[in-house]
Amino acid sequence: MISFSNTIHLPISFNSHFSSLRKLMMKMKNQNEKETHYARKKGVQSTLYKFGIGIGLAKRVTYRYPIGVLEKLIEETKKRQPEDPANYFLNGLKISRVKYGCNRKLNRKRKN
Repeated sequence: MISFSNTIHLPISFNSHFSSLRKLMMKMKNQNEKETHYARKKGVQSTLYKFGIGIGLAKRVTYRYPIGVLEKLIEETKKRQPEDPANYFLNGLKISRVKYGCNRKLNRKRKN
């Protein structure tokens, strides 16, 4: 009597090819996520520059705070249309620090 099992036995080379293909797909997915994070960061920095915040301060702010929080604050600032958007944004950031915190040290040592 012949019995058949539900498992399919594939050649070893096919299985190894499939695992390398899966690793490649995961690597491409991670690269896309990094690119979107980079693009979001640059978008936030350019918006802050348009508000009147200097490039150095914009870079420090994007380094210290989560991008999602900064994007929410930018949306609220644009919605309210204040007279001085830079001051309004920075005051909102100061208030949100209590709620969300920042993800980097505020007093980092700089090289001379």
